[in-house]
Amino acid sequence: MKTILIFCSCLLLMVSCSEEQDFNQVDDLSLQPSLASSLLYFESNEDTMNAAGTGVFFSEVFTFEAFKEKFIADEVVEGTITYQIENTTSKSLGLLIEFLNEADVVLYQEPFAIEPQPTAALERQVNFGPNGESLEILRNTAKIRISATNEGDGSSQSTLTDPKLVFKSSATVVLNVE
Repeated sequence: MKTILIFCSCLLLMVSCSEEQDFNQVDDLSLQPSLASSLLYFESNEDTMNAAGTGVFFSEVFTFEAFKEKFIADEVVEGTITYQIENTTSKSLGLLIEFLNEADVVLYQEPFAIEPQPTAALERQVNFGPNGESLEILRNTAKIRISATNEGDGSSQSTLTDPKLVFKSSATVVLNVE
């Protein structure tokens, strides 16, 4: 009896329902990971702004090599840059973010008009890709220039403790990996 049961079990295992395995499925695999990173940060106190007077009190060019690798530049499908600005000074300020190519040609500008305190922190998102600005801007950006101007006077002082301008930015990109 045991022999018959073992024989039937083996027979069922050999003729059981199963699909032929397709080990080429990996060729159809497509991933779109999202990568996030801080981009730029700076702050300037009100004393520095007063010492510079009206006009530009901060200007800096930063190297941007995120898309220097061909793989990254070719596979990015969308991106978002988020800016956060907080002004606790008594000054109206202007802020200009410029994306530059290798030849210092401006590819894109993002201007900000910032009111004096007390104001809420400003947050702005800029999309690149199918639902926003051209991805070619990001792909061709080699430098980012930030310029900050004092649109107010050169002597007023906020009543808040440690009044300053704080600028933060971050970027998120989605890549197509096959």
